[in-house]
Amino acid sequence: MFLLMGCVASNEQEVTEIIAVLNGGPGLRAEFVQMFSENRVTVSEIVGSLAIVGDGSWEVVDDRSTPTITRVTIQAPGSHRYDIAYRFSRNEGSTFTALPLSINDTAADMLKIGYSIAHLSELGCEQLVGMNSSERLPISSVSKLAVIGATLDAVKAGRLNMDHQLELQALDRSLPSGTWHTLPIGATRSVSEAMSAALLASDNTANDLLVRAVGRARVHDFAVEHLGHDAGMPFLTTVELFKLSWSSGTDLRNRFISGGFQERLTILADEVPNLPMPVLNYDEEPVDQLQIQWFGRSDAMCAMWARLLADPRWDDIVAPLPATPEFQLQGWKSLGHKSGYAPGNRSFTGVAELDCGAIVSYSGAVVFGDNSINNDSAFFLANILTGESLAVEEALCG
Repeated sequence: MFLLMGCVASNEQEVTEIIAVLNGGPGLRAEFVQMFSENRVTVSEIVGSLAIVGDGSWEVVDDRSTPTITRVTIQAPGSHRYDIAYRFSRNEGSTFTALPLSINDTAADMLKIGYSIAHLSELGCEQLVGMNSSERLPISSVSKLAVIGATLDAVKAGRLNMDHQLELQALDRSLPSGTWHTLPIGATRSVSEAMSAALLASDNTANDLLVRAVGRARVHDFAVEHLGHDAGMPFLTTVELFKLSWSSGTDLRNRFISGGFQERLTILADEVPNLPMPVLNYDEEPVDQLQIQWFGRSDAMCAMWARLLADPRWDDIVAPLPATPEFQLQGWKSLGHKSGYAPGNRSFTGVAELDCGAIVSYSGAVVFGDNSINNDSAFFLANILTGESLAVEEALCG
């Protein structure tokens, strides 16, 4: 059986043809398919089988194969690069990934990238694969997990309860994700409802209500400890981030960037509330995204997931959580995830159980110089992590 995982079209027609060949379609001899099923195929034979695609002169530009997994990057003149991965499993048959868009193709437009896949066990977290995983990068709405974590801690400590009612105030209204900004001023919703809205719908208004209820300082401390957030950057509400980035002038932003922790808090308290709330479509150009954001490290996310999964209330919050659209793998059962998107930035993190019972966390962030996050670049991290997943499964499940 031939399976395709994680394919995102960089050149739709060419990708379709590559997939057809890898799945035994036009031009692929029956005996060649049999060679795949018996795990006897070589890299040169993979490249040779694709001769009917493109101009027929594919070249291997990077070979990262292991004894049980074939992983190569191929390119033909005038073509995009493609990451091709092949693994043989007695239980599943032959499994292919075809991943357009390599790191080299995107490097010119990319400012920063970091990712990590780690094994989560009773012994703690062990990173299995990663790139720049200790670098602190903007994480956008992945930061909402710090809000969820700090809220769960407040409930556990008795400072809040799940039924406590949060009252919407004018300054809490935030755009564009979610629907709670349409509620009338004075409307109330429970802590439990706010956590679900912030996690499942990435509702910015619900998120900011929780930050106010829990307290900025406690959310900040959770984010620093469990996400690797910058200790010198006060944890922002979404309203504050949007106003600083797209409503303030250069002078205010520069004072905020150059100021110390207390000066930044003073600006947030005295000046930012007076700025108009921008109407955002997320097609804006990024502004100071490497200085004003929520930040995290990919290698810190595994410990955060361990903390969240250990809370008995977590299952109730994520019960209706669908699989992440960016990163769906056969044999990976999602236990939780969160995506983040801002102009020029894409991030996501999740935790999953593999077929063999191993628990893994996966996290990453990519930062672009402009707002060029189209279909290709939006799924850039997923493409990389899908390819890396084969090595993870080999290490943990054999």
